[in-house]
Amino acid sequence: MAALLRHIGGTVVGAAPLAVAFACAPSFTMLWSVMRVATAPLPIRVFERCDVVLYDLYQSFVSFFYEHWAGVRLVFHGDVLPSSAQAATIVPLTADGTKPLLEVQAHGAAAVGNAGAASAAATATAATGAPEAENVLYMSNHQCAADWVMVDLIALRHGALGRIRYMMKRSLRLLPLYGWYFAMHSCVFVRKNWNHDQRGLLVVLDRFRSRNMPIWLVVFPEGTRFEPTQKPAILERSKLYCAERGWPQFEQVLPPRINGFRGCVNGLRNHIDAVYDVTVMYSTSNDLASGRTVRDRTPSMLDLLARRYKRIDIHIRRHPVEALPMSDEGIEQWLVDRFQEKNNRIKSFLENGTFAIPEDEHATFVLPQLVREERVNPWRTFFKSVLLVATLVPFVALEKGRKILFYFCTVGTLAGMAVSSRY
Repeated sequence: MAALLRHIGGTVVGAAPLAVAFACAPSFTMLWSVMRVATAPLPIRVFERCDVVLYDLYQSFVSFFYEHWAGVRLVFHGDVLPSSAQAATIVPLTADGTKPLLEVQAHGAAAVGNAGAASAAATATAATGAPEAENVLYMSNHQCAADWVMVDLIALRHGALGRIRYMMKRSLRLLPLYGWYFAMHSCVFVRKNWNHDQRGLLVVLDRFRSRNMPIWLVVFPEGTRFEPTQKPAILERSKLYCAERGWPQFEQVLPPRINGFRGCVNGLRNHIDAVYDVTVMYSTSNDLASGRTVRDRTPSMLDLLARRYKRIDIHIRRHPVEALPMSDEGIEQWLVDRFQEKNNRIKSFLENGTFAIPEDEHATFVLPQLVREERVNPWRTFFKSVLLVATLVPFVALEKGRKILFYFCTVGTLAGMAVSSRY
């Protein structure tokens, strides 16, 4: 009975911020629409800058609740990115990520953390020549809808929250209000038909280049989610897909789809600074108590907000764009090699609690592998969260506001679906 009550209580705790986030969608899209009309006579760069600011506002709300409300602990592994110390305090941890390397008194912790952050950022900046947020092609393994939130939490630490654009399934363009906004935000919709997808992708990539837009373009090369309870037919198709191409068999990821990723690399080679190769694993309180993560299910967004997952481990490799092959065949092999590494890292994490693999001994990293926390002051996202919720208040408190909200939700949703259906 007690366990049931805890589960129900956690669900209520998790559902509250989700409900507020969805409730703010109409007022946010209205604010965006007003901004778009107001900036129409002005240079396009003015609109793009305002769009980045508004997207940062909404995603700051998301980031605040998924990190600070959920009480989840983020442990980073691998490369320290150039802009890390600008938005976070870096605290080096032991190899298993359980405690700080240096035990310090509370009054000295901030100073030690900031000194470590400054040192790490200086080294990374010297190595990359990039003192601030970069233009990036971001790729990750894909397990659940919460992977989208992980992009926010990483980008927040590098001052790049407003830059995020996604390559996403075409069906998502029909989401009420959200689908239309994603289209306006220059996200890329794909249907797994390269002959069709290529045209839309080239249009968006050309926009990024011609306008010199700051971007984090997010792709999940697997194309669909890897779940421990995956239907056997999907796993069999994946094995056959690898066998037909002479690829290694993957156990902890699905084989990557090449065309979309290759199109992004070729289209953005002269615009991006690097490819960020990200691997994410989620651990429950039971996993932490036993000292070993059991990958028997993947979290929903509600699971995270309900505090059922206590720790998220994130491994990052930064690959300078100059290091990527020039040929199509070379890019294909490069991506397959990265997913083989990703598969091995996840196996190592499940068995040993670390992402380290033998290949790391011969790899060149921006910095030596550093297990760390990158702590973000909650006030940075709290005030933006309050501001976002404040945009909803007039539409809820006033009768006329409620009418406007109702008409916008109905008419705006239908109009938005009609517009986004063209993408």
